[in-house]
Amino acid sequence: MQNRPAFLKIPALLLWTVVLALFTAILGAAPLKALRTTIGQLRFWAVGFLLAVGFLVFHLYLLGFVVGAQVILIGTYGEFEDHGLSLRRAAALSVVISSLASASAVFLWAAFTNKDLYQTLISWIGLFLNRAAEMKIPIFEGLKPQSLIYQLPSALVIFLILSLALALILERPISRWAGLAVERKAKLADYKNPDFLIWILILSVLGTFLHDGTKPLQLLSLNVLNISILAYFFQGLGVLGTYFEVFQIGIIWRLLWILILVIQLPIVLSIVGVADYWLEFRQFLMRKAAQLKKKKIGN
Repeated sequence: MQNRPAFLKIPALLLWTVVLALFTAILGAAPLKALRTTIGQLRFWAVGFLLAVGFLVFHLYLLGFVVGAQVILIGTYGEFEDHGLSLRRAAALSVVISSLASASAVFLWAAFTNKDLYQTLISWIGLFLNRAAEMKIPIFEGLKPQSLIYQLPSALVIFLILSLALALILERPISRWAGLAVERKAKLADYKNPDFLIWILILSVLGTFLHDGTKPLQLLSLNVLNISILAYFFQGLGVLGTYFEVFQIGIIWRLLWILILVIQLPIVLSIVGVADYWLEFRQFLMRKAAQLKKKKIGN
C-alpha cells in the first residue's frame, strides 16, 4: 500500500470525488483532502478548479457547484492548517470563505447566463431532497423545496461543515489507502464550541419564535439557529466520544449508540451539547471513571 504509484492514486482520488459528490454530495470532500496531500497545494487548486469548470462546461451545474465549493473548502482549510491554526479556527475560517465564494459564484453564474435564480435554486433543492429521501435521512422527510428556499444560507454553511467534518473523519482510512501519513493532535472528543455561541443560540431562538418580530429578522434568526444547532451537535458528539474513550466502550456498542444518536436522533446530541456548556459532562465522566478505577483497585 505504501508504494502505490502516484499515477494510480491521483485518478482514483479524482474518481472517488466525482462519484461521491454525484451520489452523496457531502462525501465528495473526503478524497480531496488526500488529493491535496498527494499533489501539493498549487496543483490541487489547479486540478480542482479545472474539474469544477469541466462540469460547468458540460452543463452539470449542480455537480460543478458541489465540487467547486468543496475544492475551496478543503483548499483553504489546508492553507490555514499549514500555517499552524487550530482545527476549530481553521475549520471556521475555511467554511466562511467557501460559503461566501460559493454564494458569489452562484449569483454571478445566474447573472451571466440569465437564469431565473429562484427557480434554479428550487430545482436544486428538489434534487437534494430526492437524494436525501433515497438515503432515508429522517430529518428531511416531508420537506418541500419552497419551505427551504429562505434557509439556503444556513443550508450552504451546514453542507460545508458536514463536508469538512466527514473529510476529517475519513481522512485516516483514505490516506492509509493512498499510502499517506496522517498526524492530527486534535480529537473529536476534545471539541467544544466557544462560550459566546450559547448567547447566539439563545438570541436566535428568541428571534425565530417571537410572533411580533419582523420577517427578515425571523429568517435571519432561523438560519443562525440551524447553524448553532449543528455546532452543538458536534459538541454533543464530542461528549459521546469522551464516553466511549473513558469507559472503553466496545465497537458493537459504539456502532449501536452512533446508529441511535447520530443517525436517528441527532437533536438529542445537540441538546447534550448545549447542556454541556453548564454541566460539563466530560469532566464528570472523567471523574466518574477515576472513581470506578480507584474503587476497583481498592477491591
